[in-house]
Amino acid sequence: LACLFNCLGEDKPDGTCNNCQRILDGNHPDVFLVKLEGKQTLSIDQIRPLKEELAKSPVEGNRRSFTIKKAGQPVSCIYALLLHGINKQVTVGNFFI
Repeated sequence: LACLFNCLGEDKPDGTCNNCQRILDGNHPDVFLVKLEGKQTLSIDQIRPLKEELAKSPVEGNRRSFTIKKAGQPVSCIYALLLHGINKQVTVGNFFI
């Protein structure tokens, strides 16, 4: 999904443009992935850096993408992150949980 919103090609996502390639390689400054690290739920320490990134504009892409992989049951820290984004009126970010 991050490729879809940041693709530079005509047929989105093409998977071959510079943005798509960097996203697929896990090396794009506007795409953030948080994984569970052997735990059942996400910790505040995993969410806190995303909260700081919400206030920033995209560096190279059209939109910033925040993916929380295998979040399990939504927890209060995820809700707090989303509310923070809404309160800051983030318009250039996508959240995938």
